[in-house]
Amino acid sequence: YLFLTAMLALNVSGELLNAFILVDRSIKQAKETVEAKNEFLYSDFAMAFETNKKKVGENYQKSLELKDKADELVSHIDSLKQLFVTTADGPEYTPDNYLSVSNQDIAAQIMITEKGQERSHELKRMIKEYRDLLLSYVDPADSALSNNINIMLSTEDPPAVDGVQKSWQSEKFEHLPLAASMALLSQIQTDVRNMESDVVRYLYTMVDEGAFKFNKIEPLVIPR
Repeated sequence: YLFLTAMLALNVSGELLNAFILVDRSIKQAKETVEAKNEFLYSDFAMAFETNKKKVGENYQKSLELKDKADELVSHIDSLKQLFVTTADGPEYTPDNYLSVSNQDIAAQIMITEKGQERSHELKRMIKEYRDLLLSYVDPADSALSNNINIMLSTEDPPAVDGVQKSWQSEKFEHLPLAASMALLSQIQTDVRNMESDVVRYLYTMVDEGAFKFNKIEPLVIPR
């Protein structure tokens, strides 16, 4: 009976781990979709810039700065994922193919225990710098977009539960299977890309703010 109970617990655990892997895969696909959409946005922005460099130039340069910052942050998170996998399973494994999905020590070791949480602090700093850059490009009067940026890219500690206060990094890396921490990192990457998309679209829209827009022409004076 005890043996069968233990096997049942292992099966449930395996199902949960598979669920984390599936969620991570789905989040990555969402990120790739947003990245493809962003490429079209940048392409439209570049065409507008070539058409009218004086009018579009300032916002176009802002969009390029934003792209560089987003790329840097996403790449940094990719390097953390690879470090997790390499530490757990060896250099031949990748974040898309690794063995230690159930390991609950590696993520906490790398992000919390080692180097006095230096890697967690560095990640939070980069997210904050990216968030501040986004907010600097948005008119404070546009409270909906500003609030969304603050929510999606928050690095604040979560609310206390039953009197227990956890840190931001503890919530994402401590006492969690590696598959769950990987999914949470993928979610941060997707949030970075989504906010990049929203603000680049905002900058593109602001280029023509106040301009008279029309889609029909009607002759008012017809020469003989």
